[in-house]
Amino acid sequence: MLTIYVLVFGIFVATVGLVELLLPSVMMKIWRYWVSHRLFFLYGILLMAAGFPLTIYNGARFETIIFIIGLVVVFTGPFVLLYPHKMGGLFLQGMEEMSPRGRTIAILFDAAVRITAGLICVFSALVELKMI
Repeated sequence: MLTIYVLVFGIFVATVGLVELLLPSVMMKIWRYWVSHRLFFLYGILLMAAGFPLTIYNGARFETIIFIIGLVVVFTGPFVLLYPHKMGGLFLQGMEEMSPRGRTIAILFDAAVRITAGLICVFSALVELKMI
């Protein structure tokens, strides 16, 4: 069951990264709206809940990398949960201080990291399920 979760998580993360890669300006608008929303603190709970299963995954390959991805996601959650306005403000301030080219580079870097993490999860889950 945990392998299926890692597979679905990987597909979702890689898809979000692909959308970021293809439509960086649209994703920037979505992120600006989301970090300014009053329910942004719920994102912290989502991060903790989504990342925890990754920390206990014992896959065939990349289990250490998936564990580290899970830790980063889980440990980011409390900061967003406890300080949503500061985290959102930090994001907005950082984006305002960057040049348009810098913003695009930041989004593309984030997309590359998401796609890589997603593909690692997908590959590991598919190996575990003996589909490749």
